Order: sequence, then structure tokens, then C-alpha cells
Amino acid sequence: MSRSSRLDGVLQALLKLADGRLCSPVPAQHAIAPALEGSREHQVALRAALAERARVVAEKLNGPGIRCVAPRAAFYAMPQVELPSGKTDEQFILGLLQATGILCVHGSGFGTPAPAGFFRIVFLPPVAELSGVLDEILAFAARFRASR
Repeated sequence: MSRSSRLDGVLQALLKLADGRLCSPVPAQHAIAPALEGSREHQVALRAALAERARVVAEKLNGPGIRCVAPRAAFYAMPQVELPSGKTDEQFILGLLQATGILCVHGSGFGTPAPAGFFRIVFLPPVAELSGVLDEILAFAARFRASR
């Protein structure tokens, strides 16, 4: 059996995969015109809601042991919590998840130094729910910082 015949199956599988990934997405094509020509009213309401949530996040997550730059163009924020010496952002996030069930992402996953205490939080929930979650994060952060 020649080397090329042994690779025929692999080549056919790759071509099949490429055809499936590179073909035109017919259902999406039917949605393009209405998406481009339709009303944009919902976008105004969405931007206002996100701005309010960003304001709440920045207000709540700026205080003793924690700071947060107000997000201006996203639906997530990167607060920074003061960590006890020797602790990492990942330890903080895993502790937060275990203690509260709140899932955030450690900042070092985005390139910040692990001891710097950055973490990423998405603020898409409604303000009332978000506010409660932020209160839980603040309470956990205070306990975590006290665990020096």
C-alpha cells in the first residue's frame, strides 16, 4: 500500500469537513436582509440597559480592598481585589465558586499577573439580580482578604 493511498481516507475526511464548514449558511442568508434593514429601536434599549449595569458594577465594586474601572464598551468588567500575600486570582475565583456558586474568570487567563487579583465578571443579568451577586462577591472578597 502506497503512502498516498493510506492518506486517501484522511484527505477525504478533511475535504468533507472543509465542505461542511465552508459552505454557505443558507438559513443565515435569509436573515441578513431583515437584520440589516429592520428597526434598530431594540439597540437603544439594550445599550441603555448595559450602561446601567456597568454603572452598578463600577459603583459596587469600588471600595475597601476592591476596585473596578467603569466599563464603557462591553458587557463585562475586570475588577481587581486585594489578595492576601501568596494567593492568586485563580484561588480567589475557585473559592468564590465553591462558597457562592458564582462563576467568574481569573484575570490571569487574560494575561494579567496572578497575584494582581484581577477577575472578569459578565454583567448581563437584570440589575436586581446583578446587585445581589455583586453583594455576594463583596462579602466573599472581604472574607478571602481576612484569611491572610
